Amino acid sequence: MVGLLVVTFLAFGIGLFPARWLLGLYGQQIAVLPFSKVQGTVWHGQARWNMGSEHGPIQIGWHLSAAALWADIHGRVSWHASYSSGHLHFARLGNDSWRLQAVRASFPAQWLVRGGLRAHGQIHLDLTTVELRDAWPTRVQGRFRWVAAALQTGDKILVLGTVHGSIGMDSLGLLGGQVSNSGGMVSGHGRFRITPLGLAFNGKLRARDGVKVSFPLPGNITIDGTRQVRFGILPPDFPGFPISGSSQRAGGVQIRQ
Repeated sequence: MVGLLVVTFLAFGIGLFPARWLLGLYGQQIAVLPFSKVQGTVWHGQARWNMGSEHGPIQIGWHLSAAALWADIHGRVSWHASYSSGHLHFARLGNDSWRLQAVRASFPAQWLVRGGLRAHGQIHLDLTTVELRDAWPTRVQGRFRWVAAALQTGDKILVLGTVHGSIGMDSLGLLGGQVSNSGGMVSGHGRFRITPLGLAFNGKLRARDGVKVSFPLPGNITIDGTRQVRFGILPPDFPGFPISGSSQRAGGVQIRQ
């Protein structure tokens, strides 16, 4: 009976433990996460995550189940900023294993590209399940939309309209899925894969009626005016995804109807 009272008292006390005190106690360990304006308790609170001048701060909120006292860690995290927002539910499956569910996220498409290429528009993720082991995805299931999608290099712009597709894991443990678009200057569809070597894509683009497109794209134009676009680095024997082991460079080309 005394033990039960002690446990109840500790649970109640920890539940009221201010989150800002926890930040003070473990500030050195989590200094890489520049939090400020921490409010609430360990179980339910919010804080500002200062990501730097390039992106601006993100407001983060959390709700942690009291069952975490017995190692049954699960809860909910949400975030909001002028450029990104979302929420997810999380649960610990075991050592270094986690499950994320009902993941909803919105962020700038530019976050996914590098180099001189610019990506316009906003990406919206809707993932039903994500499982992680050692911070690496082992299971992903969901869909995405890229709204007001466009690619730009220099003064050349390729408007894609709305890009939508599925996302998941294949038998080789690689992240990828199907993708297509509606609206924009071209119609297209294909498959993509994300590997440790980067993004790979295999698909077809065709200019819409009466539209002339000038944009640097890899691939060859077929007789009917469709451009077969292949780029990325993947093993030569990758099943169902005939991309050579070396990447193809984009050149200045034109797509004509």
